[in-house]
Amino acid sequence: MKITYRPEIDGLRAIAVFSVIIYHFKFSLFGNEVLEGGFIGVDIFYVISGYLITLLILKELEVSQNFSFTLFYERRARRILPALLVVMLASLPFAWAYLLPNSFTNYAQSILSALIFSSNFYFWHIGEIYGAEPSVLLPLLHTWSLSVEEQFYVIFPIALYFLFKFFRKFLLHIILVSIIISLLIADFGSKNYPSFNFFVLPTRGWELLAGGILARLELSYGRNNYNILNKFIPFIGLLLIFYSFISFDEEMRHPSFYTLTPILGTMAIIWFANKEDILTRILSTKIFVGFGLISYSLYLWHYPIFSFATRHFDYLYGNEVKFLLLLITIALSILTFFLIEKPFRNRKLIKSKNFILSICSMIIILAISSGFIIKNDGLLSRLGLSEFQNKFIFNNDNRLEESFKNPKFEKESPKKKILIVGNSHGLDFHHILHAEKYFLENYDIASMHIQINCLYSAIINNKNQCLRVFDYEMHDLFKSQVKNFLLADVLILRTRWSESDINSIEQIYNLAQSKGKKIIIVSAAPEFDYKHSSNFLSKEKINKQIINQIYKNSSPIDKFVLKEGRLPSLDEKNNIEKKYYEIRYSNVEKINQNLKKISTDLDVVYLNYDDIACDMQQKKCEVLTKNNSKIYVDANGHVSFDGAKHLAIIIKQKKWLNLD
Repeated sequence: MKITYRPEIDGLRAIAVFSVIIYHFKFSLFGNEVLEGGFIGVDIFYVISGYLITLLILKELEVSQNFSFTLFYERRARRILPALLVVMLASLPFAWAYLLPNSFTNYAQSILSALIFSSNFYFWHIGEIYGAEPSVLLPLLHTWSLSVEEQFYVIFPIALYFLFKFFRKFLLHIILVSIIISLLIADFGSKNYPSFNFFVLPTRGWELLAGGILARLELSYGRNNYNILNKFIPFIGLLLIFYSFISFDEEMRHPSFYTLTPILGTMAIIWFANKEDILTRILSTKIFVGFGLISYSLYLWHYPIFSFATRHFDYLYGNEVKFLLLLITIALSILTFFLIEKPFRNRKLIKSKNFILSICSMIIILAISSGFIIKNDGLLSRLGLSEFQNKFIFNNDNRLEESFKNPKFEKESPKKKILIVGNSHGLDFHHILHAEKYFLENYDIASMHIQINCLYSAIINNKNQCLRVFDYEMHDLFKSQVKNFLLADVLILRTRWSESDINSIEQIYNLAQSKGKKIIIVSAAPEFDYKHSSNFLSKEKINKQIINQIYKNSSPIDKFVLKEGRLPSLDEKNNIEKKYYEIRYSNVEKINQNLKKISTDLDVVYLNYDDIACDMQQKKCEVLTKNNSKIYVDANGHVSFDGAKHLAIIIKQKKWLNLD
C-alpha cells in the first residue's frame, strides 16, 4: 500500500542527517564547536519513521482490512539491510589496517550485535566498562540507533495490528497513553540511569509513537488547510529544532522532558507543512530532497569514515580535512543509493529469492569473519611482531584476574580487617597487598569495588545507586561487600580520584568515625601521557598503518621494544624512567595536594603512592620489575601481575603501609 509522497519530509531528513554529521565531525567556527546538539537529528528521524510506518500500516488495514506481515518485513529488510551490510563489509579492511587486537575484537563483536539488531545493548554495555575506548574510536557505534528502530519495527506492527482489530475505537488513546508512559520512563531514566536511558527502545519509543499519533490523526481527521497556521507553524517547528541544535549539549538529560522541544518542532512541520507555505517549498527543493533521499547512506557512511580518520590523524585535523571527509561521505552515499539502495528496494528488479540469497551471503561472510577475528584475539599475527614483542607490548597475562580472591571477613578472626575501597585503582591496590605473603599472614584484606562518591549513600541506604540497573551480579556482590564494610577495622580509600570523590571524603570520615573505623587515604597513582607522539612506520608496507597505531598509543618502554626489538640497557632504562616522570599528568599532583590537605584537616593517615612508584629526588618512575616485566599495563597506572608483586615488596621493605 503506497502513501502519498511528501518531498518536504525528505527535506527534513536532510536537516536531520547533516545535524548528526556536523555534530560527529565536530566542525568548529571561531574556535567554537558548531551544533553541539546535533545528535538530536536521530530523534527527528525517529518521529519521521514512526509517522511513515504507522501511516503505511493503518492505511493498509483500513483499505484491505488485512495486513501482510511478510511483505512489511521484506520491505523493511530491503530498506535497511543491503546498505548496512555493504558499509560493514567495506569497513572490514580499514578495521584490519587500523585497529589494534583488542579494538579489532570489539569491532567484530559490534558487527555480530548489529546483525541481530542488538548493538544498542552492546554499546551501552561496553560504554560502562572501565577503560573502554572513547566513542569516536568505535566505527559502528552509530548502528545503535538502527537497532532501536529495528526493534520497533519488529514489535510495533504486531501490536498495532492487534489493537486495530480489537480496540480500534481506543487506538488514539492507547498511543497517547503509551507516549506519556514512555516519556515518563525516559525522564526518570535520564536522572537515574542516563547511559541505559540513552540506548533503549522503552525510552525512545515515545519519539517513534509521536510520529505514529500524527499518522492516526491524519487518517481519522485529515490534515486540513489551516490557512494562517500553515504559514507560520512550520517555521516555529524549525526554530524549535534549531534551538535544540544550538542549546543542547552532551551534558543535558536526554531523552527526557527537554527532548520535547525538537520532537514537537518535528511534529509541527509534519502536521502543518503545506504546499503553500515557504518552508515546505524550501524543504521540497531538489537539493534538500536529494540529500534526504540519500540520508540513510549518509548516516551509515559518516561514522566509520570519521572514526578511522580520527585514528589516522590521531585526533589532529581541522575543518579542511573534515570538509574533505564530508565530500567523500557524500560521494559514497550517492553511489550506495543508486547502486545498492534503489536496486534492492525494487522487487521487480531483484526478486525475493535473489534478495534473500544476497543478504544471507553477506551476513554469513560478516559473521564468519567476525567469529574468526574474535577467536584469534583480534588477529595478533597480522602485526608481524616477534613473540617477545607481542608478549611484552600486549601483556596478555590473565594471572592477575586468576589470582584475584576477595574474602569475606569472619567476625571471629583475630586478625585486623582491612577493607580497600575504590574503583579499579582500589582493586589494583588489593592485588598488590595480596601479592605479598607478609600482609596476608598478618591481616584479613578485602576490597569493595565502588566509586568513593557513592560509598556514603550506598552504606546508609544499603543500595549502590551507581550500579547499572540490570547488573544483578554486581548488586549481589555489593551486598556481600557491605558485610565486609561493617566488620572492617580499617578503610583504605584508594581510587582514581575525581572531584566528587574528594568532596565526599569528610562525609565518609564521619561515617567511619561513627562506626569506630580508622581511615587511610592513598594518593592517586601516577598517570602518563602517551598520546600525540611521533610516528614509527614499519618497513613492511602491509602492516605499516597498524604498527603506527601501536607506536602512537604506546608507553615509552613499549615504543622502545617495538622499535628495537629488545629490552633497554641500564642507561636506556634510566632515560626511559626519566621520560615517564616527565610525562606524568600534572592534574594528578594537584589532586594529591588536595588529598593531603584534607587528610591533615581530618587528622587521618595520608600515604603518597609516588613514594613507592617513583623516585622524586632522581625524577624518574620505575617501569620494569627485576625480572624485566612491565610494571604498568596502561597509561592510567594499572599494574601487571609482576608489577603488583614488585610494588608489594617495596611497600614491605619501606614500611610504607602501617596498618597497626
